[in-house]
Amino acid sequence: MVKDSKLILDQVAYNTLIHMLSKHGHGDEALEFLREAEERGFHVDKVGYSAIVHSFCKAGRIDIAKELVNEMFKKGCIPDVVTYTTVLNGFCLGGKVDKAKEMLKQMYKNGCKPNTVSYTALLHGLCQGGKSSEAREMMKMSWTPNAVTYGVVMHGLRREGKLSEACDIVREMIRKGFFPTP
Repeated sequence: MVKDSKLILDQVAYNTLIHMLSKHGHGDEALEFLREAEERGFHVDKVGYSAIVHSFCKAGRIDIAKELVNEMFKKGCIPDVVTYTTVLNGFCLGGKVDKAKEMLKQMYKNGCKPNTVSYTALLHGLCQGGKSSEAREMMKMSWTPNAVTYGVVMHGLRREGKLSEACDIVREMIRKGFFPTP
């Protein structure tokens, strides 16, 4: 397109290409445009990097996503809670809960406070790995679970046959003003 129409790509064009390619599962191509943009002197911000990170995580290519997060730091483009949570969730989806826990620690270490979505992703990973009791203990940390968080742990406990504990979670959930869905 650029060659045939003699268009000159600018910051907006690169960002648009990076986001659309990432959104539609073309992380490798998006990364190529990121590299090209940087070679041409354009700055790709954390939103652009995060889009590519998400694309790789969604494709199960978590190691590349983690490398990109490290690259962001080296370039002074500090990842935010969305970027970190994306990688944390990617580790959980890939069954690498220990790496997800490391990512949570790295968030704190780098001054990025995990949010409810971050913790819920980790708790979901723990529950999927048969560690619902550990997930329940994590809920006691200094953050505020929401209805989704309670549901994740409740279902994890139920899947493990820990019905009494699952009922305790439901009662706690209701006490805190959240109501379970059918």
